[in-house]
Amino acid sequence: PPVAPATQTPDPPQQTPTPAPAATPADCSPLLGQWRAADGSMEANFKADGRCSYRIRGEEGVETGEGAWKVEGDHLKVHTDGGDDVDLPWRLENGQLVLGPADDQTRLARVGPAPATTPDATPPALPPVTPPQPAGNRPNGDRLVGDLPMPSSYTPYRCLDVDNGFKDAAGRPMEVFNMLMPTGWRFAGGVKWILNYKDPRLLTRSELLSPARIAFTVSEPSGRCVLSVYPEERFVDLRGSPAANMGLYPQGSRYAGMIVCDAATPDNYILGWVIPRQRGQTDMANPQVVARKELPQAAALFAKEVEILNRAAGQAAIANVAHRAAMVTVDYDSGGVRWREMFVSVLMYIQTPGCTMWWHRYTISARAPRDEFASWQRYVVTAICSIRFNNAWLVRYLQVTDEAFAKIQDVDEYIRKIDHDIWANREQINLRIHRDMYPLLAPYADYLGADGKTRYLPTGGKYQANRRGEVREGDNLPEHDPEWQPLKLLEPQ
Repeated sequence: PPVAPATQTPDPPQQTPTPAPAATPADCSPLLGQWRAADGSMEANFKADGRCSYRIRGEEGVETGEGAWKVEGDHLKVHTDGGDDVDLPWRLENGQLVLGPADDQTRLARVGPAPATTPDATPPALPPVTPPQPAGNRPNGDRLVGDLPMPSSYTPYRCLDVDNGFKDAAGRPMEVFNMLMPTGWRFAGGVKWILNYKDPRLLTRSELLSPARIAFTVSEPSGRCVLSVYPEERFVDLRGSPAANMGLYPQGSRYAGMIVCDAATPDNYILGWVIPRQRGQTDMANPQVVARKELPQAAALFAKEVEILNRAAGQAAIANVAHRAAMVTVDYDSGGVRWREMFVSVLMYIQTPGCTMWWHRYTISARAPRDEFASWQRYVVTAICSIRFNNAWLVRYLQVTDEAFAKIQDVDEYIRKIDHDIWANREQINLRIHRDMYPLLAPYADYLGADGKTRYLPTGGKYQANRRGEVREGDNLPEHDPEWQPLKLLEPQ
């Protein structure tokens, strides 16, 4: 959901850098945790506060020590407490940490699981993948994506706040959002409240401002096509702060509950945080970035949505706020398949004296086998474009997290006030994302049903809907089925 306050979209903060793709703060790095060489010659423990310890066994005996660490691109840099500086090339290969130049490398395996910042720091794990079937076992007469039949209908899915969250007047979990999923696809994840996983006395200010996190996957039954929505983490860039310049807040430490990290552009946020930390890159062999570009129009539309919410709440504009968006497409090998995964992220930056606070407003990815990706895209984009948040839940959430919204007395009147503007703008956001993710393929348009509701669907097909909100597609649908009513094509977008 949108996060207040933010109403203006000035130029991006001047101190937003463009680091190398692999450069990450300590708390963001896939190096976090304990590592050990198979022969016991080296052990290392990299901590989220920027500190590390090591044990090295050599010809002259065993050396142990501690120090401060960071990563810069493909180099691991350690400043030991004894005053020595160590600079080693590093990479992850098949789940192992490889240190050193090509002629003198040490391979270390992780000891135990990788640590996480919170129980819900990542979306649900990707589902297992069913291998492609031999040609003789493929369905007959169906349109196929690879060896699988294409979806021919969509089913409404309601995500409920079941994690001890908001309840309606009858005491039932409130709906957070609803969406159209291709029939037979699977939904995993949803909304999690940090309070349910952490001692309330230990909640940080950042967690109080964002107490609920939304992360989920929508996957085709065989696991060959997956849409992932990623949870929020909050960061702060303290390079303008005297305390940081004195070394009090190293990269990866916490300041007011936020992760200390130099502000990054959205494409580098995807490559340096989402992929290694949230998506998990252990199964991504031979990765190749095949496309990366900024999406300024999508960023401007997200800024407008926040402006609508703040204006309706009577909240004053805050200067030095910017939104930036980007898309990154990565090809990689996993399980004998060459995959393609497309990431889209929108970041918000709030610049104040001495620091820049920044976090994501929206981050998603869609993956499928590379040679099938274009065929699956229409179903992924249809699901994305159909997501509709429940304004009643959204306002309740804003009342919990923001003082200005907490003063709203008539929630129903407020919901009516923002409903038209919010969803008109959200349709433009969906359209913009569709155009950025799905170029040169079938266009989308609004289809009107007998119930007065519109669905945003690919053109070129015939659709019908029933009273349960299900949608089916086909060229030879029965014309006189009392259970199903045709959807009328409105003006194409």
